[in-house]
Amino acid sequence: MAGASAWKIRQQTGHASDTMLARYIRDGDMFTNNAAGAVLSGAGRQLSSD
Repeated sequence: MAGASAWKIRQQTGHASDTMLARYIRDGDMFTNNAAGAVLSGAGRQLSSD
C-alpha cells in the first residue's frame, strides 16, 4: 500500500473494514504483471516495426 497504513487509507476512502479495503486493493492489482498486458505490449512492438 505504498507505505500508508490500512487505517489511514480507510480513513481517507471511507471504508469501514480492512476486508472491504483489501477487496479493492486486490482488484486493483489484477492488472499488475498481467499476462494479457505482456501479449498486447508485444503486439504493439511488432506492429511498429512493420
